[in-house]
Amino acid sequence: ARSEVERVKGELSQLRAQYRKGFNRLNELVDFALKEEEEPEVELTEKRVPLNREALVKRAFKLRPEVKRAELAVREGSLKVKLEKETLSPNLSLSASYSRSGTTFWPQERNYSLGFTVNFPIFDSGVSRARALSAQSLKEKSLLKLREVKNAVRREVLDSIAEVESAYENLSSDKAFLEFSQKTYERAFKEYKLGVSDIVSLMQAYDNLKRAQERFVDSLVNYTTSLLSLKRATGELLEEVKK
Repeated sequence: ARSEVERVKGELSQLRAQYRKGFNRLNELVDFALKEEEEPEVELTEKRVPLNREALVKRAFKLRPEVKRAELAVREGSLKVKLEKETLSPNLSLSASYSRSGTTFWPQERNYSLGFTVNFPIFDSGVSRARALSAQSLKEKSLLKLREVKNAVRREVLDSIAEVESAYENLSSDKAFLEFSQKTYERAFKEYKLGVSDIVSLMQAYDNLKRAQERFVDSLVNYTTSLLSLKRATGELLEEVKK
């Protein structure tokens, strides 16, 4: 009995360490927004979640902050290019006016005028053209950066989807193994009570059931964590934390 108590103490210590590791993994998903003494409110689930790859990637492009920053840089680059091009182009302005003169007793005269002016950029030894080329270069770099960021986000989302699918397959397998182990233990217990089986067979069935339970719980945690990782990859988890 004492040896069994010591064994349980050792298992409890291992479970505490696993809990801390699980908490740290979850805290990493939310950029360590949880405090050490705070208990994460996460509901373990074994429900299969439908995964639409293209829809999840589009959601990530919409929510991920690094994509938003890259898109903003592209818009700023486009505006700079537009402004620099306008400084290199002639500026044409038109003006029109209409006036009437006279009194009630004298005939009124109508006066019309129309004019236009053309402004040409001053020659500045190519400084303006150089600024325009520099702005165009920055815009192209921002476009390449946006493509790079989107590719990285897409890869992260697809990798997370693969992890969810794999975790669900493991969960389904471990659940089936748990159900089989439960039935095996129940049959061994009935045989032991009837006296047609010994205590060794019953303890073996119990140990198998215990391992099956532990495997199922681990798979349940891994599957739930993979779903949270997918939410983080799409940007949904950060939105939920902000709320």
